[in-house]
Amino acid sequence: MLTQVPEEEDIERVRGDVTALPLRDNNLDIIVMKQVLDYLEEAAQRKALVEVYRTLRENGQFILSALISPDSQVDEVTNELYTRRETIIGRVPIKKLIPNEELLKTWLQETGFRGIESVYRYDIPLSVEDFRTSFGLDAERTRALSELYGDILARDKQHVFRGGDFQGSPQLIEQGLIVRSAK
Repeated sequence: MLTQVPEEEDIERVRGDVTALPLRDNNLDIIVMKQVLDYLEEAAQRKALVEVYRTLRENGQFILSALISPDSQVDEVTNELYTRRETIIGRVPIKKLIPNEELLKTWLQETGFRGIESVYRYDIPLSVEDFRTSFGLDAERTRALSELYGDILARDKQHVFRGGDFQGSPQLIEQGLIVRSAK
């Protein structure tokens, strides 16, 4: 990602762990975090929010784009989907916790953020074909992911994923949320 930052003199590139940012306290005016939390276990998600808060100046702005549970509950189906899918596509297996909107806002409030507001909710249609193409899944992993999607859809009694078949490939509609807050 850092290689995509324009070569401008007034931009400093920093590489580090989001749970231990190599930045000074009260240093930044704005931080934008796009779909980072869902790659972390719950404790690390909370620690990343604390680090963002620590590095923001007073009245600094935090814009967070995160996957959320599409149900009003932080449900087992959603978290099982993400946990099992990560294993199938070959990423480091971790136990996922995808919060719902209420839990995400609670975490921000407990961290100290104020003026927390949902700015935009968006759908993310992701088919098995999307993953097969993006991650070069072989036939076995494609089959396993198709079975997982089928299992999720069979258990999705409230139909919160609004999934189904898309051009011959099982698809789920996931949800994301953009939240704005201040220190």
